[in-house]
Amino acid sequence: MTRPLRRALVAALAVVLVATLAGCTTPAGAQDLPRRAVAPKPNSAPPSHPVVTAFEPSWDEGPVLKASRAAISMVAISGIDIAPGGAAVTPPTPAVLRQVKLAHQLGKKAEVLLLNYQAGVGFSDEVAKSMLSTKANRDSAAASLAAVVSDSGLDGVMFDLEELSAGDADDLTAFAAALRTDVGPGIHLDAALQATTKPSSYLGLGYDVAGLLTSLDTVTVMGYDQHGTFNPTNPGPVGELTWQRKVLAALLVSAKPSQVDLGVAGYGYRWAADGVHTVGDIRARRLVAAAHVTPTFDQGRGEWTATLPDGQVFWWADARSIALREQLAASLGLHGIAVWSMALSDPVPVAP
Repeated sequence: MTRPLRRALVAALAVVLVATLAGCTTPAGAQDLPRRAVAPKPNSAPPSHPVVTAFEPSWDEGPVLKASRAAISMVAISGIDIAPGGAAVTPPTPAVLRQVKLAHQLGKKAEVLLLNYQAGVGFSDEVAKSMLSTKANRDSAAASLAAVVSDSGLDGVMFDLEELSAGDADDLTAFAAALRTDVGPGIHLDAALQATTKPSSYLGLGYDVAGLLTSLDTVTVMGYDQHGTFNPTNPGPVGELTWQRKVLAALLVSAKPSQVDLGVAGYGYRWAADGVHTVGDIRARRLVAAAHVTPTFDQGRGEWTATLPDGQVFWWADARSIALREQLAASLGLHGIAVWSMALSDPVPVAP
């Protein structure tokens, strides 16, 4: 499944990224550490209410992030890339470091997204393989990433590696183990997983979920883009509740609920004659109101929808939608939810 919104946001980020290597070397003493994973202790019980991670593009000014302060625990910042050659990661830009500082000023933890993104191409399995396919590159890149975490004051890392194949699964698991060894047990490690409703298909997408969770604290399944720019003639919800339940059921075959975050949408799509367009929550409401149309909240799907007189169709997920996903996460005992993204979403509501 593609991620058009993520491609667009990361493409914007790529304009300001400086893809140069700067001091990403093995931290002092790391060469003396045993090359084995230090697995996190499993959660003995789910949190009293779902933890909320807020995805934040590095270029965003942060008004929604600030308005969501009472509801969120972690800020996941996009991001850094696999460097050319695959033996290191690119250093964080000043924009990324500003977001780390803002998260800490708000009293929240900050993690960075590691992307296999290539300008002009999008998410690339070839880029991922450049890092994952050899032990030398996995170990070198893990040390490079651990140095970024230490030097930048980060609290965690989320792998956002997409468009992988089944042949990448063992190598990704080995990379996760190498990174856990280098950062130690106190750094939060996560992986964003493309969604599927079949348990066996996670491995086909490049994710050995059970294997990853021997080193990672959590995994975040991207429960959005069920419909989107890749469905130009088939409007529908960004990520309806029934579909998300099926996605989670498939994932929970290999993971404990307390190890899973549900990625949820805080944005929408507009199907028009000239194509499908991403819309933020505020813009969706404004465009529908300007057409003198009253939108409908589909309680079963958990999203807003409207059809304009000119035939445009809207589906979007807002604060009300997010609240329903928090309830779903709580009912299943999940670790939490993760909202994509603060650049487009309503402020995240505080769970009751």
